[in-house]
Amino acid sequence: MTQSEIIKPRNEDEILSIVNWALDEDRKIAIQGNNSRAWLGFPERSKPDRIMQLDQVEGVVAYEPEELFVAVRPGTPLQLVQHLLRQQGQMLAFDPLDLGFFQGVDAVGGSIGGMVASGLAGSRRLKAGSVRDHVLGFRAISGRGELFKSGGRVVKNVTGYDLSKLMTGSFGSLAAMTEVVLKTLPRPHDEASLFFVVPNLEEAAALTRKAWRSPLDASCFGFFPASLGLVSHASAGWVVAVRMDGAENALEARTQRMVSYLGQDYQQRTDAAQSELFWQEYGHGRCFKDEQTVMRVTLKPSDAVQFDGRLPGQLTAIYDWAGGLAYVAGMMDVAMARQLRGLFHDLGASYLTIKAPKDVKELLDWRSHPHESVMQLEARIRNAFDPKNIFCSERYF
Repeated sequence: MTQSEIIKPRNEDEILSIVNWALDEDRKIAIQGNNSRAWLGFPERSKPDRIMQLDQVEGVVAYEPEELFVAVRPGTPLQLVQHLLRQQGQMLAFDPLDLGFFQGVDAVGGSIGGMVASGLAGSRRLKAGSVRDHVLGFRAISGRGELFKSGGRVVKNVTGYDLSKLMTGSFGSLAAMTEVVLKTLPRPHDEASLFFVVPNLEEAAALTRKAWRSPLDASCFGFFPASLGLVSHASAGWVVAVRMDGAENALEARTQRMVSYLGQDYQQRTDAAQSELFWQEYGHGRCFKDEQTVMRVTLKPSDAVQFDGRLPGQLTAIYDWAGGLAYVAGMMDVAMARQLRGLFHDLGASYLTIKAPKDVKELLDWRSHPHESVMQLEARIRNAFDPKNIFCSERYF
């Protein structure tokens, strides 16, 4: 076989054989699903002898709607799982994030394995939690060639260490998953989104946080410049978007109570279909698809106004999670990247570089670095699971 040849195991036993081959022959393998998250890390820094593509290790192992779980293999397309859950009136409540379109990858959300390995959630994260909060259990093969499992198929399983949270967001650097158990939740029967127009950023941030703190159980909260044209009949100022969902017979009353609570009439209201489409686009930053540089920044919601005020003029930001998440986009050079890095440091913000020119990405890195003590702990964990580094962690760390 030639170097970096793609090999496609079909089941857990074949994955184990490949890992043992890598250990015996002192080789490296890169784990890949549908490659929808190719933008993560620095792929050019890893030199795998083989690429282990798991798209054929797919299928639903078990689904019990009444028990609120679904067990699937890692190569299962996310779109297939979402369609299956929708038929039963359920969903993955953390709102799986798909950013492959920034790189021109048409993987429609990628695979379940990639979703867990990246650990990225969308607009509903503020209400429902992140990916790590919805992984009930898994089976995997470590870099030691050992098959292990954690968790189970019920929400209240408390046996052993909770390794699910460790695997989520590990970018495939610890083990190759062979099965994942996910918590499912009922899908809201109805939804609507309200759009309020205010004169400036300060009022937009304040109104959004007020909606977030309300007792009316809204699920998504964002604000953005009206000049982006994301909603009709708003061309100046800032737009605040609030997503309301729940029982159909109660939605109208809750919507009116939200308007009363905020003390401001909405400029526009969308029905369920339009609301869902808006948040699919907005929560994934699709309005910045054609920009040269795009970054995903997490910060304290109370810092959003200061953050936006210190952004270089060539950059534009939209905000989700009531100001706790920003997509920043525009033309960026190395000097501007240095300025932005200083801003991130001052505010204690974390970030992912989704797309950028090579020199800008090299300067910023693909993610913000945690404290040195955390990085040392990460290295110790990787060494415990994969002491010979057969899974090419140098791509990410």
